[in-house]
Amino acid sequence: MTQEEYVSDAVDLLKKLIATPSVSRNEKEAADIMEQTIRKYGFESHREANNIWIIDPHYDESRPTLLLNAHIDTVKPVASWTRNPFSPDVEEGVLYGFGQQRLRRRTLFAPPDIQNADRKASAV
Repeated sequence: MTQEEYVSDAVDLLKKLIATPSVSRNEKEAADIMEQTIRKYGFESHREANNIWIIDPHYDESRPTLLLNAHIDTVKPVASWTRNPFSPDVEEGVLYGFGQQRLRRRTLFAPPDIQNADRKASAV
C-alpha cells in the first residue's frame, strides 16, 4: 500500500469511529470496527471484552517488544457542541467529529504502522 492509501484508509476508519457512539463502557461497536480493520490488514486479533490486541506473527521474546496502546471510547458529548458530534464532517480539509482529536487518531494509524513494522521485521 502507498502512503496515500494508508492515509485514506485511516481517514475512512476515523469517520466510521466518529459515526459510532462509543461513550465509556459502551464501546462494543467501535471495538468491533477496530477488530474488523485489524483482520482486514491480515492480522489475527485477540479480544477480551472491548480490549483488542495483536501479537506479531514474528514475535520473538528474545527481541525488544513494542506496545502500541490507545483507547477508542469517548466521554459524553456536552450540550455546548455546535455540530452533531457523531457526524464526521469535512470542511476545508478539516475533519470534525467527536473523539477525533483524542487518542482515536493515534489508534487508527496503528494498523498501518504495525503492517510496516511486520514487513521490516520480516526483512531482517
